[in-house]
Amino acid sequence: MKRAEDPRLLAGKGCYVDDVPLPGALHMTVLRSPYPHARITRLDTSAAASMPGVATILSGTQISQLVPSLPVLWPAGDPKVRTRPLAATDVVRYVGEPVALVVAASRYLAEDAAEAVEINYEPLPVVDSVEQALAPGAPLLFPEWGENVVGTIEMGQTAETPHAACVVRERFAIARLAGVPIETRGAAAEYDPITGQMTLWASTQVATPLRLVAAEALGIPLAKLRVIAPDVGGGFGNKDAPHVEEVLTALTAKRLGRPVKWIEDRREAMLAIPHARGQVHDIELAVAEDGRILSLADQVLVEVGAHLASVGLGPGFVTAAMLPGPYHVPAFHVRVRGVVTNKTPFGAYRGFGMPEATFALERALDQAARRLGVDPAELRRRNLIRPEEMPYRTPTRIEYDSGDYPQALQMALDAVEYDRFRAEQRQAREHGRLLGIGLAPYIENTGQGPSRIQKLSGSRSGGYEEAVVRMDAEGGVTVFSGMSSIGTGIQTTMAQVAAQELGIDPGQIQVVLGDTQVCPPSPMGIVASRSAPVGNAAVRLAARKVRGKLIRLAAHLLEASAEDVELADGQLYVRGSPGRSVAVAEVARAANQAFDLPAGMEPGLNEHAGYDPEHVTFSYGVHAAVVELDTETGDVAMRRYVVVHDCGPLVNPTIVEGQIRGGVAQGVGAALLEEIRFDEAAQPLTTSLMDYLVPTAPSVPEIEILHTETPSPFTPDGAKGCGESGTIPTAPAIVAAIEDALAPHGATLNRIPVTPETIWRALRERA
Repeated sequence: MKRAEDPRLLAGKGCYVDDVPLPGALHMTVLRSPYPHARITRLDTSAAASMPGVATILSGTQISQLVPSLPVLWPAGDPKVRTRPLAATDVVRYVGEPVALVVAASRYLAEDAAEAVEINYEPLPVVDSVEQALAPGAPLLFPEWGENVVGTIEMGQTAETPHAACVVRERFAIARLAGVPIETRGAAAEYDPITGQMTLWASTQVATPLRLVAAEALGIPLAKLRVIAPDVGGGFGNKDAPHVEEVLTALTAKRLGRPVKWIEDRREAMLAIPHARGQVHDIELAVAEDGRILSLADQVLVEVGAHLASVGLGPGFVTAAMLPGPYHVPAFHVRVRGVVTNKTPFGAYRGFGMPEATFALERALDQAARRLGVDPAELRRRNLIRPEEMPYRTPTRIEYDSGDYPQALQMALDAVEYDRFRAEQRQAREHGRLLGIGLAPYIENTGQGPSRIQKLSGSRSGGYEEAVVRMDAEGGVTVFSGMSSIGTGIQTTMAQVAAQELGIDPGQIQVVLGDTQVCPPSPMGIVASRSAPVGNAAVRLAARKVRGKLIRLAAHLLEASAEDVELADGQLYVRGSPGRSVAVAEVARAANQAFDLPAGMEPGLNEHAGYDPEHVTFSYGVHAAVVELDTETGDVAMRRYVVVHDCGPLVNPTIVEGQIRGGVAQGVGAALLEEIRFDEAAQPLTTSLMDYLVPTAPSVPEIEILHTETPSPFTPDGAKGCGESGTIPTAPAIVAAIEDALAPHGATLNRIPVTPETIWRALRERA
């Protein structure tokens, strides 16, 4: 089935935040610090406030008096603080931190007025890296802490491994990245002072959490605050939390009694949107002579930036939990420390800690294989968890639900013709050509959810989903879900799931999303690959209730037993008597008219279901990359890229493959191109798409995708998620292939991105 959303979007009929019609709307701009660390000694808004068209100016101090702070929704690691500021009051701690806001009749006037605000800064010592932050005598961002560590997460306990044949001790570094959605962040708010009703439109993945946070911050009853997530032009995790600017937009609309709109420009996005990744791993992997893993230990430094954002140390928590990957790890220990620096706060990005864990683990395994003289594929085969061991509990107390990891590895090796490639590689080296192959098995934690686990991890959000399925008097169906439409095809898959249960064509089903006034709540929103295993499950359960009511009413109309009535292809019929049937539309009319209902049946076909998963689900697979290096320029040519993927039964293969391809593209960016760079004074150097390189069509290889389908025993239809599978193993697979190509030169690649300059230098330094 094709995506139901596409005709409207391709015709330019989408409605994004900036398209929301708000006659007479004012425009907000945020004045941001040009210093990474400084004391504000003077802030004078008088000249700017007197400019024509300026409606209001609020300094950071005034903002903090109105809304002191916002909560950290996931305070993992027992952090020193559980709130975050909306704006700086006396000290700024990163370039891009809000120091004031201006609201004016147009965006141009607002920006002109912002430039007229007079601010004096007294520069303070800067902390520009986690290493510097932890060094003795380092400047302290928050002197009252006595250190630059905001929180610590620890899991497992390693044992001594005296019989290890090989111990890999390496430092691996993952650069800071920025999500680059086509639509930057934005918000629009309208407040009615007579009724006290606030409507807030936002480009968000999390309408329900935004509503909760904004209502609490602004002192508005939940019943009076409506949040609408219209079409969202990409999320990638950047929009998976309530943002300061969204609350400020609503705050100014309430104070002024007029609509206010804020739309982020690209430079602002590069400075202020939460960054991600930014980890350093000091890993120790002990391996026996036969290649079996004996122990794994890791000391992880997470650069959280100037302060915690909404997700707190959540990505670091997931890194720790997922570090063992798909392997047997008998002894394990990890410690994650969140370190503050004078950089933009970090948050979520596609993969949410899993790409970092996979990179560190897979790179360590490649080095172990090299030192032992064992083929990298064979070393992995010897350590993979086997299907008969499922469900499998890891050293981090996670339970993998289902899967055949060795089969996925073999499928990838067969698809890439591994043995034939090795022969070709040997011949190529004789002629000076550098070919390489890299493999990366992976696990994706999907269907984030069980509310009990959310509580144990410190999250403020439950992990369930709700759905409403309503059938009208003509047999048309509307599905209501609190999730948002961020380009993942959720409207299509929810319609498909409901159609399967109701025996009708998906084209008869309309899906309404992301409107807190008409949709049920979604406590976590569309994050963590939840739409298929959790959101769709709620839709399926609600549709089953409608189905049960249809069958019961049809049995009444047909004078048959409900156990004998079947539903398919828009008809309800008596089993064994196809002539005795009634159309779904006719039964729907009868339910809505309520002229002749069975005893005890309520009128109408409007059913609600809530689904709180028993466990999270785990998709998995293997990526294999084949590269060739240009020895003169260091350029990487991607010759083949193979994905073996299992997310349980495929609701819509086209959507799944689209998610994989998009994820691989982002993984290519992380491996070869993308890095938010700063100078030694913590000034950002990558503030536009001229400086921050993202993959374009020529950068992304042709992707060969093979599927297996292992149902999860923990979801109603066996479904798992797939949104992050493409991203998680891409960088380690590509870097392994590059390092394999460089094997004759003895190069070791421990940091991403691997640029042409990195390869060029490796070739010459080892020549």
